[in-house]
Amino acid sequence: MKKKIAVLLAVLLISTASCGSFVETQNGTNIDSVTGEQTVNTNTTVKEVISNPIFENFGRLLFPVDRTVTDDMTLAEISTNRVYTWYNYIQPEKTVEIINTLAESAESGQQIFYPIYSEEEMTADPSKRDTGLFFFKGEPGAKFAVMNAGGGFAYVGAMHDSFPHALEVSKMGYNSFALIYRPDDPYNDLAKAIEFIFDHAEEFEVDTDYYSLWGGSAGARMAATLGNADNLNSLTQRSDIQQAGAVIMQYTGYNSVSSSDAPTYACVGTNDGIARYRTMQNRLESLESYGIPTEFHAYEGLPHGFGIGTGTNADGWIYDAVRFWKEQFPNDNIPERRRPANLQDFLLTRTENTHGNNYDLNSDCVWDIFDLCLMKQRYFIQKNNIPQEIEEIPQNYYNSATEQGTLEELYYDTYESMTYNEKSQVLNKRAIVYLPYGYSDDKQYDIFYLMHGGWSNETTTLGAPANPSAFKNVIDNAIQNGEIRPIIIVCPTYNNTSCQDSADFSLALNLNRNYHNELTNDLIPAVESKYSTYAKDTISEELKNSREHRGFGGFSMGSVATWRTFQNCLDYFKYFMPMSCGTSLDDNNIWDSAKNYNQDDYFVFTMTGTEDFAYSYVNQRVQKMSESDYFTELTAETNGNFVYRIMDGYSHNGVAANTYTYNGLCWFWN
Repeated sequence: MKKKIAVLLAVLLISTASCGSFVETQNGTNIDSVTGEQTVNTNTTVKEVISNPIFENFGRLLFPVDRTVTDDMTLAEISTNRVYTWYNYIQPEKTVEIINTLAESAESGQQIFYPIYSEEEMTADPSKRDTGLFFFKGEPGAKFAVMNAGGGFAYVGAMHDSFPHALEVSKMGYNSFALIYRPDDPYNDLAKAIEFIFDHAEEFEVDTDYYSLWGGSAGARMAATLGNADNLNSLTQRSDIQQAGAVIMQYTGYNSVSSSDAPTYACVGTNDGIARYRTMQNRLESLESYGIPTEFHAYEGLPHGFGIGTGTNADGWIYDAVRFWKEQFPNDNIPERRRPANLQDFLLTRTENTHGNNYDLNSDCVWDIFDLCLMKQRYFIQKNNIPQEIEEIPQNYYNSATEQGTLEELYYDTYESMTYNEKSQVLNKRAIVYLPYGYSDDKQYDIFYLMHGGWSNETTTLGAPANPSAFKNVIDNAIQNGEIRPIIIVCPTYNNTSCQDSADFSLALNLNRNYHNELTNDLIPAVESKYSTYAKDTISEELKNSREHRGFGGFSMGSVATWRTFQNCLDYFKYFMPMSCGTSLDDNNIWDSAKNYNQDDYFVFTMTGTEDFAYSYVNQRVQKMSESDYFTELTAETNGNFVYRIMDGYSHNGVAANTYTYNGLCWFWN
């Protein structure tokens, strides 16, 4: 029977191809480069592309206008994460293919770029000249998709995060638009783009019913926001523009949920330090509870910004996404180029989608309603990966590991805390830096700043190079066994002019209130200019851009330092671990620093013990957090941005501090 089906498929596919139609393959179809002067290669420079008359006055928008891109850079040089910050697996060959494809289309007489604002609007607001739609034409009358690249709302990473998607989807027969938007006004630009397409649908030869919105990272937030029917109506003020048929999202921490959201497909890597895959998964589970169709994929080990995933274990996800979009159509308006793949799935009665995800959950060799029920049940019982209870440190972890990290002393200049702004008294201070086994300047590492408590100093937690502590062995063993990712740990001190400062409770409170000056201006630049982190530079902008890979924590008075860091340095840190904060603080003032952030932009993991004098303080603070506008507790059923764990019988001592730190680091960036 299988042989007959294969023969039938071969005949159907050959006959389709002989009529001049596209036959979809898992790897897409090769496109001949443009001949003559229009052909580019990886050695072609940016200037040569932009100055090519085929691209008229919009060639500059092929590249990020908000990043430093020099004319003499080649396409190979520009196709790196030095330009496309936060992205991975950028392929120069795809850049070449995109430019050649657009040039070929323009050479054949097709208009490939459309400003979305009128000349009058652009004259009134010149920033609108940095917007527009690149059109990757599919089949006449086919539905359309709008692709939105990410870039942290700092730039538009189209060449990796929307152009490739638009190209591949157009190969399947759908009409695709890649939006170039203003990072400081993305939602209005996307709304305007949707209006523009609807108003010019006849010219574009597109079907406006059940269109789709796509996006990666920041672009995924745009797609989800405009995919919401209420937001769409509010931003366009147009009753004739219907909601998208599907939203296709990649790697974002967006967690807003509404019954007005569109059917949503989402994919992310499990090793994404910017967008936690659990956040995306939890959002889709919430959408499903409203009866909204969803599909979620988490690709093992992949980092942020993998684009169309060529050469990775996500390769082919875009075919899944198009299939999901197609399933939302109420009719059979499928492009000719897409039909062979659909017919193939039907004839083979597949129990897997095109990316190999097995839908036959009850193993009866039939894909039916019983599998759907099991799928829904699995979504509901899925647990988040934060342990429900604090785990004790394995006793053998206190022994030396086979793979040992190293401790180093780092000396840096700062200023006396109370008169810091006057910079009248220079202090030379020391921090202890832990480097994981196998540390290399060629790799990027997450970094955690771990503050000591009262009556302590920078050597209290991990020791010193000549005299490491037993807890240093714990970190070594946990990294060796894969419980903690290889990270850099920095143990600083808020001690000021005397090593005894931390023994004075009142003084320590004041020093921690001021410590943020030293932390952001002196310590972080000193550490991250010497060691390899995700910060591209130690200027303020780059440190803020890498905040997803930076955490701060501390026990007791170090917990006070943690909350003060939250208050003053939220631009620089995403993860916070306050442990046993046994004093009252001006909590509302501290938390108010988050008013310009979304809840998924920061995460707090707080811990204490039942026999700890700080227990009542922490309980009261957690209760206030639950009632605050800034925090939602993370549970198995609810996505959130803080977790509270209590250790039965633990008091206020070093054992507790080590145990909590171990548990927190086992989760952060994991």
